[in-house]
Amino acid sequence: MLLEGLLLPCWPWGGMCLYARPLSEAEGRLVRCEIRHGRDAVYVKRCQVILASAQGMRVKEIAKLTLLSEYHIRELIHSFNQGGLPAIKPRKPRGRDPVFTDEERATIAEFARIPPKVLGYPFNAWSLSKLKTAVEERKLLGRKSIKTLLWHSATAPTTPAWGRSQRSSRD
Repeated sequence: MLLEGLLLPCWPWGGMCLYARPLSEAEGRLVRCEIRHGRDAVYVKRCQVILASAQGMRVKEIAKLTLLSEYHIRELIHSFNQGGLPAIKPRKPRGRDPVFTDEERATIAEFARIPPKVLGYPFNAWSLSKLKTAVEERKLLGRKSIKTLLWHSATAPTTPAWGRSQRSSRD
């Protein structure tokens, strides 16, 4: 479904040209601001396409200017004409659902803060592999793989910075 007045004759070639509908004053301000100060490169490029089309540039000219395919530019213009600026805003992918709950993360973090000697292990500090083995032995998480969780959430014990003396300063 195309809005009336958006397909105009292209003379002297005789075909039809597709243009974005006229921008409202607020849309024009928003598009220009996004082009100047936008942080999302995809949305900035899409705003450039819409502004150029609204100013009367043809799809082929916009394609040369923005280095996008003519097909993609036509799709953007159709989307904008039907749904406005929200229709051309990039949608962020949902991503994978979290594997571990916050409670499970807290359990592992709490376990990692306990010194290994207190739990009866013959070493002084946790490594990721040792912590993984200890968590699996105690069945804190069931059958889930904890390698990724440990990599991101286990905290290494703090050590004094180099050059700092353990004794009080000399007077």
